[in-house]
Amino acid sequence: MPKFAANLSMLYNEHDFLDRFAAAAKDGFQGVEYLFPYAFEKEVLAEALKANGLTQVLHNMPAGDWDAGERGLACLPDRIGEFQDGVGTAIDYAKALGCTQLHAMAGLRPEGTDPDEIDRILGDGANRAAALAAPILPGQQAAFSDLIRILRERSEEWEESRRAKGIAREYVWEQRSPEGSYAIVYFEALDAAGVLGRLMGPSELEFDTWFREQVSQVHGLDPDDVPAPNERLK
Repeated sequence: MPKFAANLSMLYNEHDFLDRFAAAAKDGFQGVEYLFPYAFEKEVLAEALKANGLTQVLHNMPAGDWDAGERGLACLPDRIGEFQDGVGTAIDYAKALGCTQLHAMAGLRPEGTDPDEIDRILGDGANRAAALAAPILPGQQAAFSDLIRILRERSEEWEESRRAKGIAREYVWEQRSPEGSYAIVYFEALDAAGVLGRLMGPSELEFDTWFREQVSQVHGLDPDDVPAPNERLK
């Protein structure tokens, strides 16, 4: 059966934005989406969702100056850094709102630019990012919480390990679902598609050996059978 989400940017415009959550819930919607959350504090939006029993289904990454006609940053040669910063901002909001889907808006091709160059920029951006959802095995919730705590305590070793593997950014958060809890992991790196293999592969660092053991215990991930990125681990 199809599931429908109310787009609060398009619907209920007779209400102020924060009042649209209640209007959507009153009409029977269980999920909502909208263009951008960034004009509001994360906590304010999270409370609007919780108060009305709604799930945040989707929102866009920062797209530049929308009122001036910009429609995304991903393809713009002179805005690569801004786009990458926007990824981090979008993930921070997604974590706070329990949102598991983000939309990266490509943007409008600048007049006079080579279409092949724009394709290359978009391709490079896609190759620099990867994500996965790893199930937290039954009975391993406390071990996962301990893993996150210890990673923070060993932050210098964590950062050293990631630098050695070419990882520029890494975000990890827990997402709960009717199917159970998942660790959502997002990477930015050169050759992002190979990041998971490098993380679970041989290393001389004691931290890496410890990390592989923890991931195998908590998520049931076999270091010798690493899945491709951008997929949910079974």
